[in-house]
Amino acid sequence: MKNTLKLMVLAFIVMVSTHAFAQKNGSPKKYHGNHEMHGMKGDSAFAKISVRLNLTPEQQTQLKEIAKQNRTEMKAVKEANKTASKEDKRADMMAQREKNDARISAILNETQRAEFAKMKAEKKAEMKKKHAEMRQKKQGEKPAKNIEKNDNDEPKNDELPDDDLL
Repeated sequence: MKNTLKLMVLAFIVMVSTHAFAQKNGSPKKYHGNHEMHGMKGDSAFAKISVRLNLTPEQQTQLKEIAKQNRTEMKAVKEANKTASKEDKRADMMAQREKNDARISAILNETQRAEFAKMKAEKKAEMKKKHAEMRQKKQGEKPAKNIEKNDNDEPKNDELPDDDLL
């Protein structure tokens, strides 16, 4: 009985201390829509991509430069399109995304390119699911418009993921 109680107390302490150390700076950061915080999130995304694609140190350096360049160019595109129509904004953002994907593909070998394409497809499916859930939630709050989206439709500008690389 005493051993069980000691074990439960020890397990509780471990859980609490693990949770405390998992939170950096005392509180979790929220990234929803805050593009200034994006760089902080990017390090963990970069690490996941590096591991999944099995990048060499040279490729990692190149990929960091590509991401930095893409952030700068994407900001310029957004700034230049402040008064543009939604369609024009979307077209320019998609062109920038394609340009970025081409740069990334250029530094990858064939196996890595295939895995990168798979990662992008997974991200697209994840975003599509997330946006469907958001639309469904909105429809519960107010009358819904009957909008159908085919698998071949391109995502809207606000449906693009915040990742610099995917």
